[in-house]
Amino acid sequence: MALPPPPRQLPPSSTKAPPPFIPDRRIATTSSTSDVSPPRPSSLPPKEKPSSLIQVEGEMSTLKGTINSMVDQLSAFASKVTRVALEVGTQGILCSQARVEGVQGTWADLTLDVNKMASNLTDQVRSISEVTKAVALGDLGKVVNVNVQGEMLDLKMTVNSMVAQLSTLANEVTRVSLEVGIEGILCGQAYVPDVLGMWKVLTDNVNLMAMNWTSQAGGDLTKKIEVDLRGQIKELKETVDGMTESLSLFTDEVTRVAREVGTEGRLGGQVLRLL
Repeated sequence: MALPPPPRQLPPSSTKAPPPFIPDRRIATTSSTSDVSPPRPSSLPPKEKPSSLIQVEGEMSTLKGTINSMVDQLSAFASKVTRVALEVGTQGILCSQARVEGVQGTWADLTLDVNKMASNLTDQVRSISEVTKAVALGDLGKVVNVNVQGEMLDLKMTVNSMVAQLSTLANEVTRVSLEVGIEGILCGQAYVPDVLGMWKVLTDNVNLMAMNWTSQAGGDLTKKIEVDLRGQIKELKETVDGMTESLSLFTDEVTRVAREVGTEGRLGGQVLRLL
């Protein structure tokens, strides 16, 4: 007797139980973060700070407060530093300082550096300006004393060297003028080391004038004042040169007559009327 065929197995059912619902945490987190730092809404005015305006809670609220505080401090820092740079570098207001409330760390160091730069530049420029104003008023006793480096050090040394040379020049010219013009010391000469340019020309002219007067007073009537002068000093120069020329001619005539009469025996010699 034949056995009955085994029962046919039915195919598995195509209907499955739905998986349990699990929220998409990535999407939720992304949405919350985008609420903290959103792009600038079109409804905001153009100049309004792009800080977070979304209401959040918990740790996201702390993050929102931190970000907004950072934005406010950076905005204040940039505004103050820009103002100092503009006033000191462009407008010439040298005493400007940046004061940013609550700034710490690197931003505090940067603010301190900016203020130090402005303060140093103020001291340097004011010191150099004080010395140059004093020179213009004839006070050669001031020098630049600020502590500087680099090109500002070169400028400081140049200004101080200029003041030193002008002081030496003024002292020497005054000395020669006093000796020659008042004390009668006719051999005075001005010595100014390392003098160049117009200062050397002035020194040489003073020395030449003193040397010519010394030669004339010593009986050398061949020297004339060759300095280019103006005004009453020019008139004095012309008078002295005219006197020198007349004395030279008179001396030549007296010498000629003395030689003819006393040496050559020519008794009819006469001194021509030249003066």
